[in-house]
Amino acid sequence: MKRVLPILMIAGAMSLLSCEQKSPSHETDVWYAMRETIKSQLKNPDSFEEKEYQITPIGNDEYIIIMKFNADNSYGGTILNEAKAKAKWSKETTKIYNLEFQ
Repeated sequence: MKRVLPILMIAGAMSLLSCEQKSPSHETDVWYAMRETIKSQLKNPDSFEEKEYQITPIGNDEYIIIMKFNADNSYGGTILNEAKAKAKWSKETTKIYNLEFQ
């Protein structure tokens, strides 16, 4: 019995490590998909300048992402904007939906 416990502890630690390693990749994909989706909605995509973002996992490979960024408005001025959306991650693609500009 003494030998079984350390093996279970190692197996548990390894499963935690695999979860931790999976998350940053997902978040990078979510960040990139949000960034590209926002840029596709702008009148001048080259004016996009990211300021900050927040990604919150909500389960089942879904996330809420909020991104603040500067971009040109219709008058040529640069203003601070905020966008919020949900994202669904999969190995093939990351889909952004319910995109709202604040």
